[in-house]
Amino acid sequence: MHSGFHQLRIREGDQNKTSCVTPGGQYEWVTCPFGLSNTPTYFQRRMNDILHHHITAGYCVCYCADLLICTESDDPSEHLVKSTAVLDTLQEHKLLIEGSKTELFCTHVEFLGFSILAEGWSPTDTKVSAVVKWQASEIVKHLRLI
Repeated sequence: MHSGFHQLRIREGDQNKTSCVTPGGQYEWVTCPFGLSNTPTYFQRRMNDILHHHITAGYCVCYCADLLICTESDDPSEHLVKSTAVLDTLQEHKLLIEGSKTELFCTHVEFLGFSILAEGWSPTDTKVSAVVKWQASEIVKHLRLI
């Protein structure tokens, strides 16, 4: 997604809750800024509502501003139909995607730390090395929390 949270408008009348004062004057956000406590939750819920049909059909996965559209066959026309349907839905709701971050017709993709292929999925090497390098806590209180 292009500028994820910034595409969500703040309800008229609630904009004053986001005001900040600077030497140049007082300003209010008209779109959701980063840093508001419920913005990620609201954005995820909104995306799930907008893409509900595609998600329940099983060919679209959405995590915040990251979208994955997949097909079970290698047929490019099937992928084109599903991609077009998702993009049309986003356009209906005036949501923009970032063209430079878009990949189409891929047989291998990395999504949220996982490498996804037709044969299945596995964690990426970066994710595995981060877990391997994770130092065990020596403080008993921290170990009890686990």
